[in-house]
Amino acid sequence: VVVNRELLNRILEPYEAHVIAGHMHETEHLVDQGVRVHVCGAVCGAWWTGPICGDGTPNGYGLFEVNGEDVTWRYKSTGKPIEEQMRLYAHRSDPSAPDDIIANVWDYDPRWKIVWYEDGERRGEMKQRQGNDPLSVELHKGPDRPEKHAWVEPYITDHLFSAPASRNAREIMVEATDGEGRVYTSIVPGHG
Repeated sequence: VVVNRELLNRILEPYEAHVIAGHMHETEHLVDQGVRVHVCGAVCGAWWTGPICGDGTPNGYGLFEVNGEDVTWRYKSTGKPIEEQMRLYAHRSDPSAPDDIIANVWDYDPRWKIVWYEDGERRGEMKQRQGNDPLSVELHKGPDRPEKHAWVEPYITDHLFSAPASRNAREIMVEATDGEGRVYTSIVPGHG
């Protein structure tokens, strides 16, 4: 949406450039004509209406480390450990995929790998999908929600992942490995 972004990208073309953006109340990582764009979630979430942004990203901020030409990044949720990089939802949490478990991996970029396990056995990679975070729907969808700013609505995001996990599994675990090889795990609520 930057009016002169083609000109900016042309100026940055000789470099491995990273653009850090905010004020969007969501998290997104994209590459635009060779320029890596990081849209960081907001400390205020969805305009101070609760604990998350419109795409389900927790209130928080991006952390960037630069060492020479190497740039690494992670998202830090306010009041949560840095290891918390996803929120999981049990079956029936998303009406558009009632038979699936859902993972919102808010700092996802294409270098990540998201897999699920049932009772300790690796079942496969989760399928990336677009949709609304179920918690954001609960907190933000409708003319009377959220109470403070009724105009706030859930954002469609592409950092959701789904898997047709068994309802009979004793434990369903999701493992997310980021582009730096850091591994994050979480158990689907209602299991284990």
